[in-house]
Amino acid sequence: MIMQAFGTARRYLLVSQTISSMLSLLAFERIAKKYGVKRISREALEETREVIEELGLEMAEKAVKASRFAGRKTLMEEDIKFVTEKRE
Repeated sequence: MIMQAFGTARRYLLVSQTISSMLSLLAFERIAKKYGVKRISREALEETREVIEELGLEMAEKAVKASRFAGRKTLMEEDIKFVTEKRE
């Protein structure tokens, strides 16, 4: 879990809530409309936001682990690219 990367479970909840509030439903509605969706329910937008949040937190956790494995405290662009590459 991301708790290891940020410390305690309480901190995890705060980070999770902050991320959720940072991702607006309007942004997801705009993306959906860009791809031809005429109407989308609030529940669908909220579910999309939750899924994206989970993926983002997973990616952040893996990137932090990659950064620490490389002996750095600073998360770099290369860490994000490393965890998002598709391995064959």
